[in-house]
Amino acid sequence: MPQFLTIQEVADLVRLGERTVYTLARDGRIGGATKIGNQWRFDRDELFAWLKSGGAAQTSMRPPKSATSATKRRSKTGRRS
Repeated sequence: MPQFLTIQEVADLVRLGERTVYTLARDGRIGGATKIGNQWRFDRDELFAWLKSGGAAQTSMRPPKSATSATKRRSKTGRRS
């Protein structure tokens, strides 16, 4: 049976801030991340495998949001395009 870790446990383990771990999980850039309801959980074995691989981005997860899709570009007049 897999053991799951919380964001706080992962942050302590890899010595990153909780907000950084959340961002990595949301953007699909950390191994073993799964969202259950509104909570992130991390499969311990997958996380350690990800760490051993050098922390490579996960290709099977959702790609990161592009900057252009998150915000609308403004024209020279200041109006949204």
